Amino acid sequence: MRPSLDVGWRLRVAPLPPGVLPAPGQIVVLRAGTGAAEFVTHRVVAVATAVEGALVFHRGDAGGGVGMAAGAQIVGRVVAILAPPGAVLPELEQLDERPRRAFQAARRRALVYLACRRAAGRHVRVALLARWARRLLLGA
Repeated sequence: MRPSLDVGWRLRVAPLPPGVLPAPGQIVVLRAGTGAAEFVTHRVVAVATAVEGALVFHRGDAGGGVGMAAGAQIVGRVVAILAPPGAVLPELEQLDERPRRAFQAARRRALVYLACRRAAGRHVRVALLARWARRLLLGA
């Protein structure tokens, strides 16, 4: 599979209003690391709110694992492609069958993880929860 958006494309990103989280299927830009200039453009798989804040599950259309990010890492939602001319912003429904099925499978895994997290409550250690997430989301 290949990415829906290529490296070097110029995107228009709209900031999300305070307290608003992106919806599953939307393409967002998020801070990828500790550096201020490290950004990733991915599609939102699932969103959850918890005591410690929002948790956003994201995945690229080219495949790979599902990532988790704090809601505060979301820079904004991609609303248009500025360059190259004529490029169209890929909606989830416009993806080929294989990446669309992979997105749906990733969404199911994220929702199962969230259900396990809610069921475990505060009775489970963070390290154990991280190990469960790794197995569930990455198959490791």
